[in-house]
Amino acid sequence: MAGHSKWDNIKYKKQAEDAKRGKLFTKLANAITTAVKQGGGVTDPSANPSLRLAIEKAKAANMPKDRIQRAIDRALGKGGADLMEVTYECYGPGGVALMIKCATDNKNRLATQVRTVLNKYNLSLGEKGSAAYIFKGSEPSFKVPLDSSLKESLNKLVEDLNALEDVQQIIHNAE
Repeated sequence: MAGHSKWDNIKYKKQAEDAKRGKLFTKLANAITTAVKQGGGVTDPSANPSLRLAIEKAKAANMPKDRIQRAIDRALGKGGADLMEVTYECYGPGGVALMIKCATDNKNRLATQVRTVLNKYNLSLGEKGSAAYIFKGSEPSFKVPLDSSLKESLNKLVEDLNALEDVQQIIHNAE
């Protein structure tokens, strides 16, 4: 906090809130862009259920309409960089399989960010298919029991990965 100036105190609080909000809006915009691309370029929410869901989440977070429209336009190639979907696989604490689903405009930057987080926990990225066989869609075919310390470590890992703005979803097979 800054000294006695009321405005400085407000400014620092607002900066922190705006940073969180901006990160959330980026994730929501990427989800909207991905939904349009997965829906074959259909921009009508009534005809594209994943887009409708993404827009509902964005509106629930008070995302401005122009940001929603920009995300849709970006999916159609009208502006900005193309987003690509990337899935990373690894094994976490206690042998838990993790699938990290992302939407990014720069795979190299994202891979470095994910590796940095994994290195913090002495983990590394797996080869393609090394963990995917465990999951049928977003449901694991079996669960791995963990003790409380490993669960805590896994929760911290998931929290750190979710802090990356390009990460959309993390699936694991821990109980």
